[in-house]
Amino acid sequence: MDIFLGQIKKIMIEEGLTKGVEFDRAAGIKNKVARWFNVKYRANSVEIDTLLSIAKRFDKSLDWLVFGQELAPKDRVAETASTYDARQPAPVDIELIAEVVDKVEDWLNRARLQISTRRTGVLVSMVFEHCVVEKVHPDDDIIKPYYILSRRVP
Repeated sequence: MDIFLGQIKKIMIEEGLTKGVEFDRAAGIKNKVARWFNVKYRANSVEIDTLLSIAKRFDKSLDWLVFGQELAPKDRVAETASTYDARQPAPVDIELIAEVVDKVEDWLNRARLQISTRRTGVLVSMVFEHCVVEKVHPDDDIIKPYYILSRRVP
């Protein structure tokens, strides 16, 4: 959460936003930023819809928001493109994320498993990464081993 909050601060500085309510309005989210920065009310996770809204509005990747990874500038020249390992989400990635979320929720429901929001986010993240790297769509055979791995998340 600390990396994510640091990235939010960077966006606020870049955009000239001085108040959480200004960020919320600009990102199209409601009453989030003030709670994120208040330790008393802070949750341990951020909803995927909120992450997607922020990423889309401020033209940031999910990797950058969540993990703080710097991505290559969009206007880089073709010769340098191969030197970057940037996974900037393309429009098809948003569709894949939605598909992964749906499949994971369906799998959890069918298996009659209830897990925390944080662990669900970790599971979705791992399945999504697998699907991107392997260029496949999510299915039960992919989700189950990552569910077992996600059990290590506190």
